[in-house]
Amino acid sequence: MACLLNYWSIVVPTKSANELQAERWLVVVPVSTSDYARMHWVLFSRWQLFAVCFGTQVCCGSLYAFVVISDALDVYFYGQVTKQSYSIVLIFMGVTAALLGPMLERKRPRVGMAMATVLITLGFVVSQLAVVVHSPILLTFGYSCLCGMGFGVAIIATISSVQKWFPDLRGLASGFCLLGFGLGNGVCSLVYSRLLHRETIYDPTFQIDGVTNLFWSTGTVVVLMLITCTLVIRTPPISFSMNGQDIHCVPVNMAPDPRVIQDEYLKVGKHRMTLVNYSAVHHELEGTDGHYFQQVRAMTLLQCILSTDFIFLYIAFAANVIPLLVFVPQIVSLAAGMWHLPPSEVNKVLIQAFVGNTLGRFMAPLISDGLVRLLYVNPALMRKLVFTALLTIQICAFALVISDWSSPRRVQWLASIVTFASGGGLAMMPCFITDMFGVYHLGTMYGLILTSYSLGGVVVGYATTTSSMQVTLETLSQQSQAMLQLVLCGLLVMLFVRTNSTDRFYRGYQYSACGKVLLQVAFRRPISETCVEDDSVVILDEPTPPPMPRTFTLWNEDLDGAKYNI
Repeated sequence: MACLLNYWSIVVPTKSANELQAERWLVVVPVSTSDYARMHWVLFSRWQLFAVCFGTQVCCGSLYAFVVISDALDVYFYGQVTKQSYSIVLIFMGVTAALLGPMLERKRPRVGMAMATVLITLGFVVSQLAVVVHSPILLTFGYSCLCGMGFGVAIIATISSVQKWFPDLRGLASGFCLLGFGLGNGVCSLVYSRLLHRETIYDPTFQIDGVTNLFWSTGTVVVLMLITCTLVIRTPPISFSMNGQDIHCVPVNMAPDPRVIQDEYLKVGKHRMTLVNYSAVHHELEGTDGHYFQQVRAMTLLQCILSTDFIFLYIAFAANVIPLLVFVPQIVSLAAGMWHLPPSEVNKVLIQAFVGNTLGRFMAPLISDGLVRLLYVNPALMRKLVFTALLTIQICAFALVISDWSSPRRVQWLASIVTFASGGGLAMMPCFITDMFGVYHLGTMYGLILTSYSLGGVVVGYATTTSSMQVTLETLSQQSQAMLQLVLCGLLVMLFVRTNSTDRFYRGYQYSACGKVLLQVAFRRPISETCVEDDSVVILDEPTPPPMPRTFTLWNEDLDGAKYNI
């Protein structure tokens, strides 16, 4: 039990002077635990890291494009469509992302990306070998297991790193990463369709001769991008700040006041260090957004996972993304089967849904960032309001078409609206989780919440495979009613996600609305030895001065702002 509790806790290691010096450059290669090789060509910039993480997310999007080739692989290996490979890859991706979050935070993203690169490289090699020897077991192990695990690690490592480097643009960074994921899904789906000689993405599988070229062609591009990301990715130094905020979004002007900093510097080698009394300035931190983010930073990982806010957020996120997984394939089947549209028109339906999804991933996080700066509100509160608005949009869309699925144009707009709201929710979640639970907990928390997306894909795939019903107007009407109820449930639980510090960090459970406490359950405190009955007479003696707390810290300005407690 102790080992389990220790694993589910975040301990961020400090960087050595050699590592900090090497990371001034763009390309860094660890030679040993203390030595780092670097290429003195280009200095590092956070925008370069943003670019390689965006490219890595594009490659990760190929994982969800696997649904396009899963039917062809099933026919190639089993002689019929089973959806087994796609379901297994989603399971391994979700489980890996959920379980390896604490380890990736301890080992840093460079180690995580190296692990992902090795897993995905082996996965593509084994998958190509499976095609050559015609072995479905090797395919399951290669792509579903190894690639699924590797992509899960890569998703968490890149998103977590980008959020640390962009505390001033969390929504923008989150949106573009998930935008890259969506673009990768769309581009790889088109590439796979061309390799399989299909007119549309969801055409029935007739030709499987293109299967032999799938893995080596896409695997080469993906592995090269992952290697590049491994050489560039890193976490910020301790002293990093951007536009007045550190990686936790705590304003740097909340650093110790010059009046409480000693005038004398301690000479330690060639570095200058300053004694700072943090207890003397603690009162200046209360009642601000900076104080809120300091409280968030102080939360333990288990407190985050077991909080009611995360449970409600998990349910709301599932309600937001499941309609995307259900209706896009169904609407395509409806367009081709019921409306008898030609392939060119079916492609237009897909393109319209893809555009809606892309706009949602780009606009929703960007709007939340803009409103935070415009209205000067708590970022977590604004993410909650925007996410709630996305759920409301889905409810309105389903309510309008729930009784009339006969109009192709109306259904196409439904697909665009649903994909817009679901894509926006997907892209908002990393920055929302960061504001709620802290940047050091983002990797683990996002990995856990991503399991709802993976499980949703598995359940939907299993239901469509085992169901004998054809896609009809009646079945779509029934599904839309179920989706409407699901999104309503998500909207309801979203109201109970708390974003203010008074409620979240109350000793117990407290829920407020409109400035009034609606529910308050205090946890029982340990009874002090000095506690007496209310009707007793107490004579207070002169208090004894408490011992001086050891709150002084050595502040090393030259060595990257590192702190050493004494």
